Amino acid sequence: MPSYIRFILYLIAATSWGANGFATDDTAKQGNERFTQADNRTFKSFDPLREQTWQHPYFFMQLADTQYGFFNENKSFEQEVALVEKAVEHINRLHPRFAIVCGDLTNATPEHARYRAQVAQYKHDFSKVDPDIPLVCVCGNHDVGNRPTASSIASYQENFGDDYFSFWTGGVFNIVLNSSVLKDPSGAPDVLAAQQVWLSKQLGAARDVGPNHILLFQHHPLFLTQADEPDQYFNIPLERRTPLLDQLKQADVRAVFAGHYHRNAYGLAGDMEMVTTGPVGRPLGEDRSGFRIVSVYETKIEHKYWAMDEVPETINLASQGQANSTPNQKRPSSEVKPKPIAKSSLQRNVFNRDAPGIPIIFEAGMGDDLSVWDNVIARLPPKNRAMVYSRHGYGESPSSDEPRDAEHIISSMHR
Repeated sequence: MPSYIRFILYLIAATSWGANGFATDDTAKQGNERFTQADNRTFKSFDPLREQTWQHPYFFMQLADTQYGFFNENKSFEQEVALVEKAVEHINRLHPRFAIVCGDLTNATPEHARYRAQVAQYKHDFSKVDPDIPLVCVCGNHDVGNRPTASSIASYQENFGDDYFSFWTGGVFNIVLNSSVLKDPSGAPDVLAAQQVWLSKQLGAARDVGPNHILLFQHHPLFLTQADEPDQYFNIPLERRTPLLDQLKQADVRAVFAGHYHRNAYGLAGDMEMVTTGPVGRPLGEDRSGFRIVSVYETKIEHKYWAMDEVPETINLASQGQANSTPNQKRPSSEVKPKPIAKSSLQRNVFNRDAPGIPIIFEAGMGDDLSVWDNVIARLPPKNRAMVYSRHGYGESPSSDEPRDAEHIISSMHR
């Protein structure tokens, strides 16, 4: 073959290889952009101005602890792949407003030899989620280390974008925090300080807009069942938990969603729910691998944990109030509690004063005060007027020497 022909063939081959090489690089770049939408402390998939206004009910899916490699001590991740494939099938069939994975995406931490392989497998599997469904990633302790540092956080950011950010969806303000620096800030104190300043500004800005709900997502639960429970591996230390809870309650945060526990747990801090969701990956308790579906309505949210083989075929947002609780969820339906509109010297709260329905009076028995009815009041239909009160000598109602007959009780309610 003449040398000039060989040279031409070489140029054609080189050109073809180069084009394919650039195409591969572009494809990889586009694929990584799917996982780095969290940028500049927001999430690029959502238009913040358009999404600040309530539009209609929707649902999202909360996953946690895919933790590739946990079943087999980082030797392989076949079991995690099989479970994630099922989760992705459910996501694509149900088509939620968004899907969010609340941390521990991998089992290996950034300095571990298996970290890059696990990250690559995570991206490979979750890249199969319908491109129209935003995929939100949250960092966990295995993603940035039990004692996160600037370096470990930077490794996470390179693969998955910002470690804390916020975004709006249809009138709901969503906040994502890096809970690992809340758990142990000693390796990155500046990150915790910056996150706290940012959070205060975000809550203030949200208050000015007036969201229907504020939801917070992180990896570690603030607490499992009790807001003041002792410190342990699965919660945030009281030193940082207590002031954060006060801040979130004051800002009227509706619920905090977390993972980390590898099983379900539930608690309340005032009216704010602390919802801990079981794992997509390896369970550590009786709850099987699965995820949570959260339905968002104008005045309430509902949520339920589904094991992977029990997920419904569709989600019917028209049938409000039909979400069932898991055994450890005492209040899966989180309707915004009506604000009291009247008080008297007898501790009482009146709700829906102008409603046309039959009025209902809730009286606490034994040694209880009116707070015993909180969970019932949270589900009160807007058509019913209601009053809940503490009897004299209980709660904040003063003692009284008056007879405890119907006439005097009714009279005290009207004072």
